Amino acid sequence: MSLQIGSAVSGAVDRLVSRTGGALLVSYSVLVIAIQVSMNTAIAQLYRQMGFTEAATLLPLALDIPLGVAVGSIFVAMLLSTYLSIVGVRTFVADAQESFPAGALTRNVPLAVVNVLVGGVVYGLAVFVGSLLLLVPGIFLYVVLIFMVPYIAVEDDNFVTALRKSYRLSEGNRITLFLLLVLVVTVSAVFGGIVGAGTFLLSPSLSQLVVTLVQAPTSLFSLAVISVAYSQLREGESDSGVTPGPSEDTGATTAL
Repeated sequence: MSLQIGSAVSGAVDRLVSRTGGALLVSYSVLVIAIQVSMNTAIAQLYRQMGFTEAATLLPLALDIPLGVAVGSIFVAMLLSTYLSIVGVRTFVADAQESFPAGALTRNVPLAVVNVLVGGVVYGLAVFVGSLLLLVPGIFLYVVLIFMVPYIAVEDDNFVTALRKSYRLSEGNRITLFLLLVLVVTVSAVFGGIVGAGTFLLSPSLSQLVVTLVQAPTSLFSLAVISVAYSQLREGESDSGVTPGPSEDTGATTAL
């Protein structure tokens, strides 16, 4: 089965408007606000320590808490965000719209989080270095390695195996996958632009709050599309009788 852009997008929308999608959206919204508030607070406290008191008072959504607490809050929120991404992928791949699938919230969480975080750094560096080489290699790597998180979240692979399997899974569908990702980025950018344009009459704090909240639905939409695309291509592998080679299934797949 080849990748179908229309069904990937419609399947993602169906998952987002479900009960589980709504729960994930609320959780994501709380987290993006917490991250933004913590980051603004940390920057404001740094400004104060450098003597830029007036600049610190101009930052919206900043709290009067110690710098260490703000930085710690950012770290905790980022961990929770990674955890939610894992739960979201497991839920979207399973197409569980009424309740979260068994094990989605608890299975192999510590190792999955570590592998997503470390793998995300490796993935980001690979795309960055590739982008320095006339951009095209960076775009190519971004596309072919996009299924790293689903392999970690759903199949409990380590990030090295997940990157390798993602590369293989994308074979034969890379142009379609690229077009799908362009569509996702375009939809997210247009939605964010429309919302952002409507905030110019609001106060700085409220304006940033609204713009920050846009990150939740756009991030979840991207995650859902990638999850549905992953499901389509994995079903295609099953239908064609393709099975993972022994080199990819031997060893501890859940270890970092």
